[in-house]
Amino acid sequence: MALEKQFARKLDALWRRRTASLRATVIPRGVGQPPKFTRQVREGFINDLLDDATALLLKKHGREEFNKVVVARRLKQMKGYGLLKRAENLLD
Repeated sequence: MALEKQFARKLDALWRRRTASLRATVIPRGVGQPPKFTRQVREGFINDLLDDATALLLKKHGREEFNKVVVARRLKQMKGYGLLKRAENLLD
């Protein structure tokens, strides 16, 4: 859940940054210029989003694949008195 939330927040931040100049023209702001949306800023945001998306997908699909590979363990109760009897029952 945390990775999904982090991805959604970064995507929202990218959208706010992309539309900041339009918002500044339509909605009067306080003092200062709207944040710039240069190629470097855009690529930085996209790289962060790709890293988060990769981590999210690896975690989700990795767990599914791991569960396919791992055989479910079933522990049995060791019955019998003494080591030899327990070993015989365990082998049976």
